[in-house]
Amino acid sequence: MMGKKVLFCVVLFVMASCVQAGLMPLVNPSFENTSGTDEVSIIDWWDSKSYTTTKAEDGTAVPLTPYGENWGQLGNGRWMYQQIGTYEENMVLDISFLLGQPTDKIVAGLEVELFAGGDASLADNVGTKRDNAAFPLDSVVGAVQIATSGNIDPFTDPDTAPVMRTQEMFVHLSTGTAGAGYAVGDPLWLLFSRPSVAGKALIDNVQVPEPATMILLGVGALGFLRRKRK
Repeated sequence: MMGKKVLFCVVLFVMASCVQAGLMPLVNPSFENTSGTDEVSIIDWWDSKSYTTTKAEDGTAVPLTPYGENWGQLGNGRWMYQQIGTYEENMVLDISFLLGQPTDKIVAGLEVELFAGGDASLADNVGTKRDNAAFPLDSVVGAVQIATSGNIDPFTDPDTAPVMRTQEMFVHLSTGTAGAGYAVGDPLWLLFSRPSVAGKALIDNVQVPEPATMILLGVGALGFLRRKRK
């Protein structure tokens, strides 16, 4: 009987640890918080200012989105990021978003990255490209890249003019184990960036749900308890 109580306590602890996984809700994930459209800079995200805008759907040059009326738009080498919580080891984040292409530019690549560490009070909007040595998330904030999706571009039709289209995207990134420059409890950052090539990427409805692995582990342990009682 004592063994069952101990196991039950372990299950509760594991399930509680999922609830406190270190994530917090994204701010302005669908880019609807804006004082207007075609803004230089994106409200509630730290970004690269010029060529980083909130873009309104119009159905002619910019595709319609089911997640409101606006997109976040990144131009040549541009980026946007925000803190999504605090770093915990071995979290697998299932990041999803809607990717769009306008009629005037190809996407030509998008990268989703996780950073950890640094001083959140130093985050700022800085007009520099992602591949510039002055990129502020690492050079100013002091964060360290811990995971990347690599280059994403589902719209790779060669020798054709850009056309409006959208696609739901799903990226799985792990926080791994703590390394040099960051530790458990440090800021955890989500970054979207484009390579320094001509193009535009439209982004909408960014979602980072709580990791589900620990919940499943807890449910499995509860099932084990039920079987032992029979």
